[in-house]
Amino acid sequence: MTHWAAPDAWERNATAMDAAMRDEGQPSDFSLGMLQVVFPAYDIPEIVRRLHNHMAGRVVVPAPADWTTVGRGRG
Repeated sequence: MTHWAAPDAWERNATAMDAAMRDEGQPSDFSLGMLQVVFPAYDIPEIVRRLHNHMAGRVVVPAPADWTTVGRGRG
Protein backbone atom coordinates (compact mmCIF):
# COMPACT_ATOMS: atom_id res chain seq x y z
CA MET A 1 0.00 0.00 0.00
CA THR A 2 2.96 2.35 0.31
CA HIS A 3 4.51 2.62 -3.16
CA TRP A 4 2.98 2.84 -6.64
CA ALA A 5 5.64 0.53 -8.11
CA ALA A 6 5.35 -2.22 -5.49
CA PRO A 7 4.11 -5.65 -6.52
CA ASP A 8 0.29 -5.71 -6.39
CA ALA A 9 0.22 -1.91 -6.38
CA TRP A 10 -3.16 -0.28 -6.64
CA GLU A 11 -4.37 0.59 -10.15
CA ARG A 12 -5.85 4.05 -10.67
CA ASN A 13 -7.97 5.27 -13.57
CA ALA A 14 -9.47 8.72 -14.02
CA THR A 15 -11.95 9.74 -16.68
CA ALA A 16 -12.25 13.35 -17.76
CA MET A 17 -15.67 14.52 -18.88
CA ASP A 18 -16.26 17.45 -21.24
CA ALA A 19 -19.43 19.40 -20.45
CA ALA A 20 -19.59 20.40 -24.13
CA MET A 21 -20.53 16.81 -24.98
CA ARG A 22 -24.03 17.58 -23.65
CA ASP A 23 -24.22 21.02 -25.29
CA GLU A 24 -22.04 21.51 -28.38
CA GLY A 25 -22.80 25.24 -28.27
CA GLN A 26 -20.63 25.77 -25.20
CA PRO A 27 -16.82 25.68 -25.04
CA SER A 28 -15.06 22.62 -23.68
CA ASP A 29 -15.07 22.45 -19.90
CA PHE A 30 -13.32 19.36 -18.54
CA SER A 31 -13.77 17.96 -15.05
CA LEU A 32 -13.07 14.67 -13.32
CA GLY A 33 -16.01 12.45 -14.17
CA MET A 34 -14.97 9.20 -12.54
CA LEU A 35 -12.13 7.88 -10.42
CA GLN A 36 -11.67 4.13 -10.14
CA VAL A 37 -9.22 2.48 -7.75
CA VAL A 38 -8.54 -1.25 -7.92
CA PHE A 39 -6.63 -2.92 -5.09
CA PRO A 40 -5.97 -6.46 -3.84
CA ALA A 41 -8.71 -7.84 -1.58
CA TYR A 42 -6.16 -8.58 1.15
CA ASP A 43 -5.73 -4.78 1.62
CA ILE A 44 -9.37 -4.36 2.72
CA PRO A 45 -8.80 -4.95 6.47
CA GLU A 46 -5.99 -2.35 6.52
CA ILE A 47 -8.07 0.15 4.51
CA VAL A 48 -11.02 -0.27 6.90
CA ARG A 49 -8.72 0.11 9.94
CA ARG A 50 -7.24 3.32 8.54
CA LEU A 51 -10.66 4.74 7.65
CA HIS A 52 -11.95 4.04 11.18
CA ASN A 53 -8.87 5.73 12.67
CA HIS A 54 -9.29 8.72 10.36
CA MET A 55 -12.97 9.12 11.23
CA ALA A 56 -12.01 8.99 14.92
CA GLY A 57 -9.47 11.79 14.41
CA ARG A 58 -6.43 9.53 14.70
CA VAL A 59 -4.53 10.61 11.59
CA VAL A 60 -1.04 9.16 11.14
CA VAL A 61 1.55 11.01 9.08
CA PRO A 62 2.93 8.65 6.38
CA ALA A 63 6.39 7.24 6.99
CA PRO A 64 9.18 7.55 4.40
CA ALA A 65 8.96 5.01 1.57
CA ASP A 66 10.56 1.66 2.30
CA TRP A 67 12.25 0.68 -0.97
CA THR A 68 12.34 -2.97 0.06
CA THR A 69 8.67 -3.22 -1.00
CA VAL A 70 9.70 -2.71 -4.63
CA GLY A 71 12.65 -5.11 -4.67
CA ARG A 72 15.37 -2.58 -3.83
CA GLY A 73 17.54 -2.48 -0.75
CA ARG A 74 17.41 0.33 1.78
CA GLY A 75 19.37 3.53 1.08
